[in-house]
Amino acid sequence: MLINREPELQPEDFPFQASPVMAAEGRRLEDIEKVHIERVLTESGWNLSRSARVLGIDRTTLYNKIKRYNLRGEDAGTPARD
Repeated sequence: MLINREPELQPEDFPFQASPVMAAEGRRLEDIEKVHIERVLTESGWNLSRSARVLGIDRTTLYNKIKRYNLRGEDAGTPARD
């Protein structure tokens, strides 16, 4: 619950910490998207089908974004899993 007697809320009025994606002033949307996709891929063990589902995009779209952003898993020799 937020309690503030001032007419406007301030960032310190919120009981949560901003994530790096939320604190994106001055960053390009592409940079934020790249970080988010990389995080989802890492959390899924680079499972493309699962990552695409989490991201709400088609697997082909995810594959194209991986190529566009030149993303690689920890072990670049291991192909991405479907």
